[in-house]
Amino acid sequence: MFYLNKKALFQIESKSIVAFLLFSTVLVTLQTSCRKLVDIPPPINSITDEAAYSTDISAAAVFTGFYAGMSRPEGGGFIGIDGIPVYTGLSADELFLSTAGGATHASIFRNDLINLVFATNNIWTVFYNYLYRCNAALEGVSASHTLSASAKNQLLGEAYFLRGFLYYHLVNLYGPVPLALNTDYKKNTLLGRS
Repeated sequence: MFYLNKKALFQIESKSIVAFLLFSTVLVTLQTSCRKLVDIPPPINSITDEAAYSTDISAAAVFTGFYAGMSRPEGGGFIGIDGIPVYTGLSADELFLSTAGGATHASIFRNDLINLVFATNNIWTVFYNYLYRCNAALEGVSASHTLSASAKNQLLGEAYFLRGFLYYHLVNLYGPVPLALNTDYKKNTLLGRS
């Protein structure tokens, strides 16, 4: 038989108590430190969706950001030699291809878009990025209860126009394209051509 004396029993109880206290301390520490990881404050150089559409001025700034991005040559195909006016002009035979044009321009001029994975993919990606931003703006402006009626109508009109403008050029370049009308990326990734 196995017998425990009082000293051995006391040592086992002491070790159990120490282990329990150590485990409890670790558990409490982990639970309180996880809140800091889960509750991430917004970055100081940006604003949340709610704040972006809380005043007329901040909501207008969202659209100013759209137009500023579109007006830069590196903004993704709206202006410049690799912009939508040049690409659509070449594809519609409104422009004549000079010797200064590269392989991309020659392929667009011949309507050989299959070989233009890089150039057309860049336009596709940039345009759908702006379409997502338009849809987010439409949702944000529509959900805002603090915007004035005139600002709300103007911003909704600008967003609808910009979305139509983007789709107009996408259809001119690619034919039928997926029509994403909201920001739900799970649904938008399953959209077919329309």
